[in-house]
Amino acid sequence: MVLFAVPFLIIILLMGVTASLENTSLSDVMSIEGNDPSFFLTAVSAVVGSLIFNVVAMPDLSRYAKTDKDAMIAAVGGNCVGNIISMLAATIPVLVVGILDPVGWMYALGLSWAAVFVLIFATWTTNSVNLYSSALVAATITPSMKDWQITIAIGLIGTGLAMSGITDHFIEFLVFLGVIVPPVAGVYLSDYFILKRQNYQLELLANRAAYHWVPLAAWVISTSLSVWAYMVGVSVSGVQAIDAFILTIPLYLLMDKIFNKKENSDANRG
Repeated sequence: MVLFAVPFLIIILLMGVTASLENTSLSDVMSIEGNDPSFFLTAVSAVVGSLIFNVVAMPDLSRYAKTDKDAMIAAVGGNCVGNIISMLAATIPVLVVGILDPVGWMYALGLSWAAVFVLIFATWTTNSVNLYSSALVAATITPSMKDWQITIAIGLIGTGLAMSGITDHFIEFLVFLGVIVPPVAGVYLSDYFILKRQNYQLELLANRAAYHWVPLAAWVISTSLSVWAYMVGVSVSGVQAIDAFILTIPLYLLMDKIFNKKENSDANRG
């Protein structure tokens, strides 16, 4: 499905861009000014929130790559090149038509037939990855549950949230993701590059518990502080996602130094 859906979505996007530029030029579109320039930093946080989950969850997918090079090409090509081009291209019909909803500007541009397929394919490609990654995480902390039980439970929870009208607060949701997910990346990167010195060994991982309280506690503390800062409007960099990421690294390193001395020394000797 994904091998067919992704090229089809790219074609639909190109058709939308072409239809948008039939009666105007790209320079005219780029000259359109925003209504609220002060919203820029919030927009940055929302964009980070929309992409950060896929970046953090990339190991769930890249583990199927044949080589490290293949994994790197997929990660950089998809998360950097592909996302940047598609998001920039998608802003053109939004600016021309003045409708943020993709289905809405498709109808306005006479692409109503495509809207139906976009709803199906976009929902499938997005939620299949979300369900897969969520099920993997849940399986590590609920080993007593079977895989199919975890998958159904998460699917029902996600469906329930969608039906409850969470999309009415979509921007706030993306900004919130930009606060709670970057700390996960902070733990990942500091653990791999600083603590373990790029020395992850399967024989060591096999003897470790399903999850450890130190990185989990670092994430909880960092996320809690970041959410508090977001709620009261406090920011060092101006972008909440960056603040959350930077805060996590020294916090996790300090906590790990205090509580995991023996484990780190064993990993570094290996």
